[in-house]
Amino acid sequence: MRLLPGRYRGEVSFDEAITIREGAFWFLEHAIREKCSGYVEYSHWGRTVIPRREWVAVLSEWQALKSRLQVVPFPFQLAVLRFVPIDDRKMFLRDFARNCRKLVVLIDQLSLWINTELEISEEISILGI
Repeated sequence: MRLLPGRYRGEVSFDEAITIREGAFWFLEHAIREKCSGYVEYSHWGRTVIPRREWVAVLSEWQALKSRLQVVPFPFQLAVLRFVPIDDRKMFLRDFARNCRKLVVLIDQLSLWINTELEISEEISILGI
């Protein structure tokens, strides 16, 4: 999965966008699906332009997820796991505490990147697989 400032206009070089491994993206996608009107059933495999106001809502959801990840003692208390495919869920659960910490770091870094890009761009596109 790739995030690109602005609209997709054809070929994208690696320095224009950031790439997120699909296994990690599943944990973040539920908030995008819930908060972004243009992110529909097959958007995971397509291209979606998301405006600033919707990204603000997504970032808020990610911060709530981050807060839960920092305190959740047991996997069954982490609702987002319902939206993650079974193979990725199993991999996450193998080292639950460590993977929670890594996901917190990803949310922090991704939120910083998105906020920085939204200072100069009205929208950020998601380029699916």
